[in-house]
Amino acid sequence: MQGETPGRAPLTHGALRSITVSATSVSQPVGITDQLPAVGNYTDGTSRDISPSVSWSANANGAVTTTGIFTGSAVGTSVVSASLSGVTSNALSISVTAAVLRSISLTPSATSLAAGVSGTLSATGSYSD
Repeated sequence: MQGETPGRAPLTHGALRSITVSATSVSQPVGITDQLPAVGNYTDGTSRDISPSVSWSANANGAVTTTGIFTGSAVGTSVVSASLSGVTSNALSISVTAAVLRSISLTPSATSLAAGVSGTLSATGSYSD
């Protein structure tokens, strides 16, 4: 038959039974991203990553791309789920926290002062949002 390798059975899975969505952390600062995996659990006992195939949804405090990348957009709780072929995943609650300091830059960036002489520097913080 076309598409089969002689001497090998074709690769098949049972029917999709459930979808499990998880996160690296269930607490995430505004503006930080996290790749969420969606694992399909099948009636034949197998499981596999189906992240690229599912439809993702998130409520008002976060957004999730078609590839499962979650970004918190406002402080609060965001609920994320995935669905495929009429099967909907667990509701994953992610606590979106305040933005975090990512870096500090000083200006001027290069300063040379003689010993005993003072100068003024300005520090600017960059946050995750």
